[in-house]
Amino acid sequence: MSSHFDQPVAPVRSTWSTEVEQIEALLREKRRVKRQRLLRGALVFSAVLVGSIATAMVIGTMPGLAVLAIVGAIYFLPVMIAASNRHPHAAGITVLTLFLGWTFVGWVVALVWAVTFPRDR
Repeated sequence: MSSHFDQPVAPVRSTWSTEVEQIEALLREKRRVKRQRLLRGALVFSAVLVGSIATAMVIGTMPGLAVLAIVGAIYFLPVMIAASNRHPHAAGITVLTLFLGWTFVGWVVALVWAVTFPRDR
C-alpha cells in the first residue's frame, strides 16, 4: 500500500520570484517597443531622405533643390520621429523645431525630446 508521503512533490515557487520574472518580462517588452519606435523613426527619415535625393536627381536642373530637400529632411528629423512614433507631445516638438530648430541647441533638445517617451503612470 502506498501512502500519501510516497507521492512526488511538485516544486513550490515563491510569489516573489514570480513577480520578479513578470517585472523582468515587462522591462524586456518596454525595451523592445522602444527599439521598434527608434527604428521606425529612422526608417521614416531614411525614406524621406532617399525620396528627396531621388526627386532632386530626376529634376537634375536644380541642384540647389537637392540640397534644400536634404537640409529640410534633417531639420525636421525630430518632427518625423515624433510623428512616426505617435509621441504624445508631437505638437510641442513640432513647435520647438519650427521656432528654435535653427539653433543647434534647440534642434538637439527637440531630437532628444522626440526619442524620449514619457513614463507610463
